[in-house]
Amino acid sequence: MRSDLALYLGARAFGQVGHNLFIATLFFIAGTGDHAAVGLGSVMAATTISAMVFGIPGGAMADRLGPGRGFALGSSLRVLAIGFALVWATSPAAVVVIGFAYAAVSQIHNPSEMALVKVLGDRTAGRMHSLLVAMQYGGQALGFLVLAPSLYFLGGTEAALAGALLIVGGQLILSNVLAVRLRRDADPASGGCQRSGFRETLSVFARSEPARDALAVQALKSLVAQVILVAFPLYVEHDLSLGAQGAAVLLVPGIAGAAVGLLWAATGLTLDGTVRAMRLSILGMAVAVFALAALDYGVNPPSPIARFPAGPLRRRR
Repeated sequence: MRSDLALYLGARAFGQVGHNLFIATLFFIAGTGDHAAVGLGSVMAATTISAMVFGIPGGAMADRLGPGRGFALGSSLRVLAIGFALVWATSPAAVVVIGFAYAAVSQIHNPSEMALVKVLGDRTAGRMHSLLVAMQYGGQALGFLVLAPSLYFLGGTEAALAGALLIVGGQLILSNVLAVRLRRDADPASGGCQRSGFRETLSVFARSEPARDALAVQALKSLVAQVILVAFPLYVEHDLSLGAQGAAVLLVPGIAGAAVGLLWAATGLTLDGTVRAMRLSILGMAVAVFALAALDYGVNPPSPIARFPAGPLRRRR
């Protein structure tokens, strides 16, 4: 079991880093056209619409395949999508199509990846999910902030896409080994994984209140995260006129809040409290988004942030 868990966590690590490197590269390509804002917005819209259209069918297919084989298939399809991007992602328009396809195949990968928590760590689900979220943040930092700019500087978008393909290829190998081991170790008397069809997948949301709340939280979280990903750098540069040091100071409360939330979820969250926690999460995100929307140009950064020099990012008047 521990070796299976190690394979799973390794595949998760490779997948998160490669995924975020790939998404960052798509944003690079989309933002280099004549209409950068339109390109970035189109990629966000394509991935969001694809997830909405293929989310439930992808989950139904993951149910039918079982978590091990679904995870392996999703990893394989992600590798295929990144390979296509390496060859054909030469324009913002092509990036939109590739982003749509990548988000579509991710709807098989993502639910299978989460379903493996029950298979490999059912007794410690809270700690497992907290660890996975922490790995997600680490993968985002390494993919977005370290590897994407480094590879882009060394060899442009081709090098960044090749790096993403290599890293997700590592996930492909580990996920397939894990799928083979899980299938081999399955209890023959159990008849394998319970598989359900599209109707059963839809019926979960009809009869399960936590499932409906989880759907709302995930949809809102994804939307808010994507908007902040694009808007935060522009807001820091144009509205607050802060340099890199000032932006780092603004990130500190978010990092601290994420750490506290993960610690609480790992140690104190119970199944009975999940519905209340999810609803409070929606409320917190709504308040935060309204607070950000209320900010406008000319906002004076409060001390001690104001002590940081604005440097070359200060907006010219």
